[in-house]
Amino acid sequence: MIAIFVVGVITVMAGVAFVASQAVLRVKAPIDAANRYLDAVTRDDYQTAYGMVCHVAPRESYEQYVEALQAQARAEGHLRSHDVISANTSGSRAAVLYDTRTDTGTDERRALMVKENGHWTFCGAQSTRTPNH
Repeated sequence: MIAIFVVGVITVMAGVAFVASQAVLRVKAPIDAANRYLDAVTRDDYQTAYGMVCHVAPRESYEQYVEALQAQARAEGHLRSHDVISANTSGSRAAVLYDTRTDTGTDERRALMVKENGHWTFCGAQSTRTPNH
């Protein structure tokens, strides 16, 4: 009888832990997806990065995507590292804030992430800093 009670308590505790972990995963998911995307770009793994780009707007071809990333690297420096700071999630959209380090310096950027078919996808980013005029 005590063994059945202990097993029942453990089962309930495991269920509570699972539900709690799922809530944390949902909150962290945009950050995790942004990290995976930026890791792929840092490694020049364009195929993986392209697979994580959103389908909200008409999607450019793989060749156009690679060309755009390479042009950005020429203009702003190759992405060497990143640090995702936070995510502000609202339903199936999230704004992810992150710092970048390139060959030419550092920047703070904000990315739009969209949840499509159960997966967070990267929909572009822009600097949060005002350009010098």
